[in-house]
Amino acid sequence: MSFAAGALTPPVPDAASDEAITFELCRPIEVDARQVMAWRNDPVTLSMCFHRDPKEWDSFWPEYRDCYFQSEPEPVFARFQGCQVAFLRFCPETNPQGLSDRLVDISINLAPGWRGRGLGTAILRAASDYLLAAGIDTIHAEIRCGNAASLHAFTAAGYQALGEAQKLVIDTGETASIWRFVLNLVPPHQQRGLFLDLDGTLADSLAMLRRVYQDFLAHFGTSGSEAEFQSLNGPPLVDIVDFLRTAHGLGPTAADLLALYTGMIAQSYATAPPAAGARDLLVRARQRGWLVAVVTSAPRELARKWLEQAGLEPLVDVIVGGDEISLGKPDPEPYLLALSRTGCAASCSLAVEDSLNGAISAAAASLPVWLLATDMPQKLVENPQVLGPKLLGTLADLATLARRL
Repeated sequence: MSFAAGALTPPVPDAASDEAITFELCRPIEVDARQVMAWRNDPVTLSMCFHRDPKEWDSFWPEYRDCYFQSEPEPVFARFQGCQVAFLRFCPETNPQGLSDRLVDISINLAPGWRGRGLGTAILRAASDYLLAAGIDTIHAEIRCGNAASLHAFTAAGYQALGEAQKLVIDTGETASIWRFVLNLVPPHQQRGLFLDLDGTLADSLAMLRRVYQDFLAHFGTSGSEAEFQSLNGPPLVDIVDFLRTAHGLGPTAADLLALYTGMIAQSYATAPPAAGARDLLVRARQRGWLVAVVTSAPRELARKWLEQAGLEPLVDVIVGGDEISLGKPDPEPYLLALSRTGCAASCSLAVEDSLNGAISAAAASLPVWLLATDMPQKLVENPQVLGPKLLGTLADLATLARRL
């Protein structure tokens, strides 16, 4: 680990927390490469590197462009208070403890102007959440013995010291004294699970549900609003119908209204295709040994029939339907039931949701959340009830998530 610099001295920030750190993917373009090279060539950084000669642009640019993006997770910039403050690279390796898992070696260059403010530790802690959500089981690091700042940062971030060792730097012939560190993100023998909402997440069905909502109210000579429709994304159908009956003064009984609404949805579900990347996501999860659960507010049988007609049912291990629970989203009961049925550990699993209600439900069950929030106001995305990593994207990003598992 080393710390590197930009030309401007940033303002002194408040003590950093890992929640304040975000990550953005590096790009194989010159502007990003020049930033990385500038930080890499900082004198303090060079003194702690295994390769102490400054990088030259003519050789570094093709190295960065052609080598840095050959494996996943791809390198990232860490951001804090709107600034790029560090560069992180992850390289797949064999576990030094002899375990069989998905391990990466982490290296980090912190911008020199941000040194001495506790950012190294905060970034490493945030990176552990980021990598866990990316399907990484273990993080490894090798640090020169004289790099006191890095030794402190990794220790404070919860890494286990494996002791001193000697490292032969192949291309220079140097034998360097190093400390090795490891952080196990997934405890041994704990099952990982992928928990997915159905409507708007696994199924590209929100347009269909919006039509049903509008047609249902039109049937009674009234109309709703987009804000009302969005507020009903998450709760079980029985709660939705009860709300509409009260809000719009609908005459029939709650049971009759529920039967009508459910029937209209059942007739329309066949028009809802799987989200882009959905099959790749489920196949990749199965290949990696993850259990898959669909946690939906729709009735269980309705969800099962949609999965069957979409050809996805064989890739799903558990379905939790809205008709099987007492309290729907945002209560954690749906996800707690899914965790119980799968036997998965929440801390090393992942939930994918498209609604704030769903995200709060999953987070309250201690699940890290990937929130698909393209149509959601930022103030809702930043709701403090949504805990853990908030990985924002679109339905198409399910394919990206599949490559990270």
